[in-house]
Amino acid sequence: MTLTDTLQTSFKTVVSYRIRSLLIILAMALGVAAVVVLTALGDGARNYVINQFSSIGTNLLVVLPGRAETSGSFLGAVLGQTPRDLTLKDAQLLGRLPQVRRYAPLNVGAAELSAANRLREVTVLGSTANLIPIRHMRLAQGSFLAHGTERSAQIVLGAK
Repeated sequence: MTLTDTLQTSFKTVVSYRIRSLLIILAMALGVAAVVVLTALGDGARNYVINQFSSIGTNLLVVLPGRAETSGSFLGAVLGQTPRDLTLKDAQLLGRLPQVRRYAPLNVGAAELSAANRLREVTVLGSTANLIPIRHMRLAQGSFLAHGTERSAQIVLGAK
């Protein structure tokens, strides 16, 4: 059988079974579309996770209060209690180390915020202006506040 005979027979078969041929073409198109969509979703999810982790920073060390020894169990850690909280002096001492380029002490809490007869409970982060470059933050609008001391209070409201 020559190539022309094969093509003629194939064309006659496709034309004589139109609905079957249409369904096969539709099934192949749906299969290809499904692969393309799943690949795009996987790449999008991967990029999202990479961006979330890269916003934290590559050379970031987070210091949390706790016990000096690591053996055994500590019931207070399970309950969210620590033997001694970290202080601003602890952060300043860490900032004096030659390996530390920037440091930003951080305190997290909650507060009630009211405006226009609406009351919301919001998360409050207390830190210095050094937190902005460390966590790769940026303002959606306005400008950053001037650098103050660690004991001065300044407020920045988030977009959400």
